[in-house]
Amino acid sequence: ASLNVRIAKSNFLLHLDNNESYHIRKDDVIALYPPMIHFDPEIYEDPLTYKYDRYLDENGQEKTSFYRNGRKLRYYYMPFGSGVTKCPGRFFAVHEIKQFLSLLLAYFEMELSDPDVKEPPLD
Repeated sequence: ASLNVRIAKSNFLLHLDNNESYHIRKDDVIALYPPMIHFDPEIYEDPLTYKYDRYLDENGQEKTSFYRNGRKLRYYYMPFGSGVTKCPGRFFAVHEIKQFLSLLLAYFEMELSDPDVKEPPLD
């Protein structure tokens, strides 16, 4: 994943949520790694465990409300970075994943375990 790299335009004091602060000088290089947010246990319960429904709410709809320190996060999912430094290969990667899954599924015959269950719509 890509880093967000910025140059400080002026001296300032960076305050963190844990009450620590850092003096940033003009022309210091600041590098942020957006995917680290995905490993925060306060945002994602048990972040190192695969959970297929992590991004679904209790109704099976897309979950868009994630919180940290009691505040709703605006950016809670950034697998390819953000801003102008967003990974240029992100679309290629998504297409590769779709092609791989299509190929993998072509090698299996599947059927519903309960044939009386109504199939969900494909839209």
